[in-house]
Amino acid sequence: MNELAKLEYVGQRRAFLLEKLGISSLKTLLFYLPFRYEDRRLQKPLSLAADDEKILFKATVVEVKKERLKARNIIKIVLLSLDDHREKLVGIWFWKVLPEYLSVGRKVAVYGTVRKFKGKWTMWQPEIECFEEEIQLQASLHISRIVPIYSTTSGLSQKILRQIIYSQLLKIPIESPDPYPMPADTPLPTLGFALRKIHFPDTLEQIQPCKDRIAYHEFFIEQLRMAYRKKKRAEIKKRRPSRRFSLCPGFLSSLPFNPTSAQKKAMEEIDRDLESASPMNRLLLGDVGSGKTLVAVYAAIKTVERGQNVLFMSPTGALASQHYLTLKKWLSSLAVPLFYIGRDVGQKEEFLPTDNENVFFHEHPSDLSPGSLPGKVFVGTHALLFRSFNPDSLGLVIIDEQHKFGVEQRAALAKKALYPDILTMTATPIPRTLALSLYGDLDFSILDVPPINRGKIITAIRSSESLPKIWEFMKRLLRQGTQAYVVFPTIHESNDPDLPSLEKGYEELKKIFKEFRLGMVHGEMPPLEREVVFESFRKNEIRLLAATSIIEVGIDIPNARIMVVFGAHRFGLAQLHQIRGRVGRGPGVSYCILLADKQSQESRKRLKILELSKDGFEIAKEDMKLRGLGEFFGSQQSGKHTYITADPIAQESLLLKAREQALKILSEDPDLSLNPKLRKYLKEENLDPRDT
Repeated sequence: MNELAKLEYVGQRRAFLLEKLGISSLKTLLFYLPFRYEDRRLQKPLSLAADDEKILFKATVVEVKKERLKARNIIKIVLLSLDDHREKLVGIWFWKVLPEYLSVGRKVAVYGTVRKFKGKWTMWQPEIECFEEEIQLQASLHISRIVPIYSTTSGLSQKILRQIIYSQLLKIPIESPDPYPMPADTPLPTLGFALRKIHFPDTLEQIQPCKDRIAYHEFFIEQLRMAYRKKKRAEIKKRRPSRRFSLCPGFLSSLPFNPTSAQKKAMEEIDRDLESASPMNRLLLGDVGSGKTLVAVYAAIKTVERGQNVLFMSPTGALASQHYLTLKKWLSSLAVPLFYIGRDVGQKEEFLPTDNENVFFHEHPSDLSPGSLPGKVFVGTHALLFRSFNPDSLGLVIIDEQHKFGVEQRAALAKKALYPDILTMTATPIPRTLALSLYGDLDFSILDVPPINRGKIITAIRSSESLPKIWEFMKRLLRQGTQAYVVFPTIHESNDPDLPSLEKGYEELKKIFKEFRLGMVHGEMPPLEREVVFESFRKNEIRLLAATSIIEVGIDIPNARIMVVFGAHRFGLAQLHQIRGRVGRGPGVSYCILLADKQSQESRKRLKILELSKDGFEIAKEDMKLRGLGEFFGSQQSGKHTYITADPIAQESLLLKAREQALKILSEDPDLSLNPKLRKYLKEENLDPRDT
């Protein structure tokens, strides 16, 4: 039985309706906050009211009528003002039956929009409360006060929802002490006061401090949990095998470039982690083209030098196979065994490993017997965690797209090995404050230095009407020996005429660019077939590559200097920044043209940000401001904390104060033995907020 069904005013049916709103526990009920408020205190004579103004009107019922209006039953109630006993107001409701509490002579207060209709003041469907004494009206939840307005569902009225929430708020002493000490320089109300007044404020000025207090609470508890996890992980001791091979010096000397200062610093931080007695848990933060993959490969090689295996995971098969091909190129001279665990896209046959070459293969544990070679590197998707695949001596797990990696995956990872080292990275540059909010239990390596010899990128927003000029400009650049990308939001044609498809667009491009060789890649192609196209593009045999967003990571063609993106408003801002990062990877000026027709005002604002800014961290920050955290990442993380009122971008200073306080409390009381209520917060996701 749903625990809410036992609460006052709820029962089984309303518990079901509450669950439709995402309210499944007492905690989620009390933290189900209003999305707006109505100040229903304004009372004035009708003679001073304006048409379409919302007011409070106190009166006596002097007449009740039942009528039909457009095949619907209505009830008209004539009300005589209690103030001057002269002004009259007609209240009209779509009621089939007159409520029992209404009759001639009753005192009522109504709130709604007044309008003049046929010379009479009227209110359609106003809120109504009966009362005998003024003190009764002052106690109302629905009128003559600042009233909370909630998102609700059919069958669950605002009045009922308010009553349910209020009945539980009464059980929280309004001046109950906080369950943890607050910083002296953060003058906010107590949590009990904030919970009560955020639902039923006495003044409009109370609302924001109460929102801030609840936001602080969310930040603090999440930071406490993450700091506690980080502390406990640091207490874990693991035996590290001695180094059996020396591969890193040869790898670094074989690179055709020097790593940036930020990459070198990250490698040094990884060196220290891998020498530590505690397992590594590090996040690589970097903008487009900052060299995260190189640092990840360095960590992998440092691990296989000890004879340990590495698991490199991505969220999709397309990304995983792309990483496999990149690793194959970089590890080919080191004799490091490299395997792709999975099925080649579009193939029915399973690929098995051969003695001569590392190829795509499906899982066959019997074929993975350890030999005298260094540790192996296995590449696959996050789904590997839930399969029987379990490599011997797993030393390091590299996780791509960290924000799609939730609590269930972490639990499955723990079963793969006894606390392996973990290195996570993301193709989305995450602002540091957000990283602290989401991944405060990790150490950070920030890659904030772009590689040298990178050219300027000019970004421009255009409509499809400009295509003839754009194609001529692209032809001129191609004739100079450069290469180009044309990106489409979808592979196949759809019923949406405003959604350009790669298949149709590619055929049109072949007619327009007859003098050049074209290629096409997308996520449904077998990885080996895709790699043939990519290799031809790298060799400048293919001059123009038509693609989907699959090119957003792992493609480095310095000669590509122009890109056109169809349906740019269909992509996320951070994703567009990643796609744009495929040009400008060599010297000289590059161009990114964003095609967008029928844009909304929000789309225009988002694309303008991209046009004016090249900083991926700032772009991601603006994208999150516009779309919110969940939309920014595309979906909510499994098991990841979802904030109710807290905003780590807009409330950065509040987050940092909460983090500082959480760390301070843990440093003074490492096991929270002096703070039993805080210890409870660490273990119970659905803590009863009344226990504060």
